[in-house]
Amino acid sequence: MRKLSILFIIIILSSTQLFSQTWFNKISDEAGLKEAKGFRVWLADVNGDDYPDLLWGGDKGALYNSIYLMMNVPNPDQNSSVKRIFEDFTTESGLQKSRIDTNISRTVDIAALADLDNDGDLDIVTSIYGHRVQNYVSTGDRTEVMLNDGSGHFTLVDNHGLDNFNYASSLALGQTNTTGLSFLDYDLDGNIDLYVGTWFAHYGEGADVYMGNFLFKGKGDGTFQKGIQLGATEPLYGTNVTDWNNDGWPDIINSPYCRTSGQFFKNVNGQFIEASTEAGYNTQRLGGDHGQNLCQWEANTADFDNDGDMDILEVKVHGGYNPGEGRTTITVNSGQENGFKLDWELDRIKRAAPMESHLGDQGGTWFDFDNDGLQDIALGQNSYPTANIYGQERLYLLLQNEFGTFNEILPSVTKMDTLKEAHSMEPADFDMDGDQDLFLSRIVRETIIENGEPKNITYNTIELVENKKAEENNFIQIKLDKNSAIKGANAAYIGAKVFVYVHGVTQKQEIQSGLGHFAGMQPFIKTFGLGKETAIDSVVVYYPNKAKSRVVILAPPVNTLIKIGDNIDYVDMQNEDPVLLTVVGSGTINFGKVNVGETATKNQKLLNISNNSGRPITITGATLDDNEVFGIDNSIFPITICCKDSLISIPIKFSPKVRTQYSAKISFKNNSDNAPDFITHLEGFGNEDKPLITVNTKNVVFEGVWMDSTKTNDLVITNTGELDLFVSSISLTGDTDVLSIPNTPPFILEPKQTKNISIQFLPKQKDRYTGKITIESDAFNKDTVSSIDILAICDGPNSEIATDAKFVIAFGNVRTDDSKEQKLTISNIGQGELVVNSIEIDPVGTFSHSEKDFPIRVKDKKEITLTFSPKSEELLTAQLIIKSDAVNEPVYEKRMTGTGVSTSNVDMWENGNRTYHFSIAPNPIKNRGQLVVESMDTENAGQISAIMYDATGMKLLQLFSPTHIANNTSFDIDVNNLSSGTYFIRILSENEAVVTLPIIIQK
Repeated sequence: MRKLSILFIIIILSSTQLFSQTWFNKISDEAGLKEAKGFRVWLADVNGDDYPDLLWGGDKGALYNSIYLMMNVPNPDQNSSVKRIFEDFTTESGLQKSRIDTNISRTVDIAALADLDNDGDLDIVTSIYGHRVQNYVSTGDRTEVMLNDGSGHFTLVDNHGLDNFNYASSLALGQTNTTGLSFLDYDLDGNIDLYVGTWFAHYGEGADVYMGNFLFKGKGDGTFQKGIQLGATEPLYGTNVTDWNNDGWPDIINSPYCRTSGQFFKNVNGQFIEASTEAGYNTQRLGGDHGQNLCQWEANTADFDNDGDMDILEVKVHGGYNPGEGRTTITVNSGQENGFKLDWELDRIKRAAPMESHLGDQGGTWFDFDNDGLQDIALGQNSYPTANIYGQERLYLLLQNEFGTFNEILPSVTKMDTLKEAHSMEPADFDMDGDQDLFLSRIVRETIIENGEPKNITYNTIELVENKKAEENNFIQIKLDKNSAIKGANAAYIGAKVFVYVHGVTQKQEIQSGLGHFAGMQPFIKTFGLGKETAIDSVVVYYPNKAKSRVVILAPPVNTLIKIGDNIDYVDMQNEDPVLLTVVGSGTINFGKVNVGETATKNQKLLNISNNSGRPITITGATLDDNEVFGIDNSIFPITICCKDSLISIPIKFSPKVRTQYSAKISFKNNSDNAPDFITHLEGFGNEDKPLITVNTKNVVFEGVWMDSTKTNDLVITNTGELDLFVSSISLTGDTDVLSIPNTPPFILEPKQTKNISIQFLPKQKDRYTGKITIESDAFNKDTVSSIDILAICDGPNSEIATDAKFVIAFGNVRTDDSKEQKLTISNIGQGELVVNSIEIDPVGTFSHSEKDFPIRVKDKKEITLTFSPKSEELLTAQLIIKSDAVNEPVYEKRMTGTGVSTSNVDMWENGNRTYHFSIAPNPIKNRGQLVVESMDTENAGQISAIMYDATGMKLLQLFSPTHIANNTSFDIDVNNLSSGTYFIRILSENEAVVTLPIIIQK
């Protein structure tokens, strides 16, 4: 538990010493995970002892994956610093039981847990993933439901409805390709339902075939009704469920492969509608590295900004760091006032990744790893596809700061840089000491010596990272036990919302099951970090039923596990007989308004809430912040709270000296286990009759004003005090040739009286102007309200820029010993003169322009010459950047492309006496184009074929199969379903690539 001595040590350490402390320890082997060679991670309490057990998925060297269970048990080694370990319980659990008698174990690739029969324990659904399922050799196993007896022993359920469902017409009955399992009670009938996300019915060979994604209604006994398809078919990497718009009904989020932009299903009173446009959900809002499509692995949700609605961590592969490229991002929920619209905010995540690298994030999760009350982030970057080039394929731990940005805690601090190729990850407090630890899977690549020769081996493993940083702060943990008063809710309360209110800050978490990629699982006990706070105002739980039932717990003790059910129990998981201290009411004493020169007294009531009635708490003393207005009589200490449910009242005084707002903190030293340094916040306002000045704004802004026109803004001065306000003068400084105020003699404002001062702006030319108004008065607050800044902008009549260029300026093919010119017309389509300050080309070299003298003034049109002079045989691009005073695009950019060739064709292949020329028109291409093949030797022409690939080498489509081409032939290229980016057409002869042609898609 967080002891007083620990707090004292932290206070006296320097910032350098603090940062050098160990934040995390890798304790996988010590915790018994040495043989956990898996790739999937699920954490759940399967035997009801409140400690999370580990389920993991892997193959253990077999041909097919299965599921393994490791129970969380006390460490028999009393001398070990690791107090809990994991012991294999797979055989005893029955989880690998197959309906096929000849199968040694059951094939399992994905799992999720929920209370399917409402009996108070967690049951399980498992399913199978085949990737290229058309080539998958089935073991005969199918999706299964297993019921738990409460102690971690599972039994197969017959006729459960998931194994005899037709997931795709091309697959055998019950065969599926599952990537997501998310539990929810979508109609709030008290029975848990299941959403199943899928991959492809046919993938990677010829035409791809998508599968549907299905909602199965639960019957409350472990069986399900026939599934219904939600929305359009799309291949998914994962699924998530959250109450996006706070209406009490769970919504569904799809995380799609790079073929689609994802669907978002809004739940309207138990009926789903596709609402991605309404919600602003689009996983392909930007292209990734060099424009290629992003693949989203999961969309895990949390209220990271503590504003009461759920935001999303969108974890993506193929991201990039170049300007305009997308990547793993926080998608911020803008709240009720903005229709809960979701907005990408890429710049919130800051990590030490190479600026132009290809990102391969395959796992990500929220968790408050320093218990300061702000959610932090863990990201796992794998080597796929090329993320290992710069050694960045590792675990990233990102700490949220007060501004809502996430900065990587450097490996020199975390010591976790050895955890390479991190994949799936889930936080869980494995030892229930009040902080969340991290379980993750990763790929290990090692070189061993076998028969005297080095041999490279690769395997998956599960790691446990113990959290040490959070021990500096306080916490509260919440468990929802059975509550007989709550009707019509599923027994595990999946979908419940838990709010913790502490000193003006609101934290929110949801109970969820089946998180993102392959249905990650986290314990249903929720951990909330509290920072240094020792008093909780309240905990509020909203249950997932139609009645929206609510339970409120006032002032629970910190650093405990609260079990909220038919009874309210406070448990210290590290201490069987704890001494617990809390407050009656609030951890903040607000004195309100107290007249200057007077004294008010309020009592802080402290409560002994220990489970043992014979455990007294002694308050040994109190320490008050340095101040002259709050006071406490230390002669009353020590004072004892005798026993359970007893309380004491400690008087605190407030004697304000001037009119102002006061605040302070007082710390009560005591012998409790949970809060030995109990902090109370003090607030109060010193009241005294004074004249007070208030203005309607401290920043007067004029915008959109044109030359030779007049705009007036009013400055409104109000006396908000109790005595008359005397204003002796109002003056203006700054650009007084265009800004003016009327001459104002001294005046008096009675209480609540106002006076308007007109400020005029009359500009003569386009520019930015500034000024300052100074008010001289006898106001009590004149030092804070005495000057008003003015910003005035004349931006018209305006110029607007346009050119005759299309989406891209394409020079086509140019010989490497030649150059090609193109004319570009710059037009001014506005009402004022266009001033072009510069024309730049990035990068400089191959492309150039004709202009040398700047600025260029354009009243109508200006023609410039662009030149492309390639020096090598390759596709070249550059950015044309025109900077001007145009209001529509002050920085106007166009992409320029051209290909340096040795002949006038795109490419040529010679093999013996056979010669072909290939050309793509148009290139860049928008929706449709042609590949033209010219045979230069018709008598000896051979067979060739053409395949289109994306930038990662993934095959997209076959333009034509091996074909004998003896004459000039054209083949259609249809790219309607592809996004903007660079792709490649590979020409093959006898299955060997002989020519690769770049093709640019721009839409």
